[in-house]
Amino acid sequence: MLRVSVELSAEDVQVLGQIYSVQGGELIRMDFLPEENLANSTWKQLQMAFPFFRSSAIHSICAKLQSLGLVTQVPRIPTTLDLTSIPYAILRNGTIYLDLVEKAQIAKAQP
Repeated sequence: MLRVSVELSAEDVQVLGQIYSVQGGELIRMDFLPEENLANSTWKQLQMAFPFFRSSAIHSICAKLQSLGLVTQVPRIPTTLDLTSIPYAILRNGTIYLDLVEKAQIAKAQP
């Protein structure tokens, strides 16, 4: 996880957190198996809630997150997403990393 912390920017961590905020509950229930329908429908929600998920920059951030084993790309469902969308699903390691970041922030805030 140290390598992950060194390579990720604050924006990368924010994107990972936003993905988790929309997908986390269902993926926990499904034991983090990246399900195509869930990933596509939640990606659509992310695009509506956060304009950044409709930008070209999201592709490079998610590719970086995938290279570190935090998210995985899933096939796009054409009736759910437009042609420029590439949906991703958070993986167990992504949630573990976010938990570590949260614990570090709490520890840092304590005197």
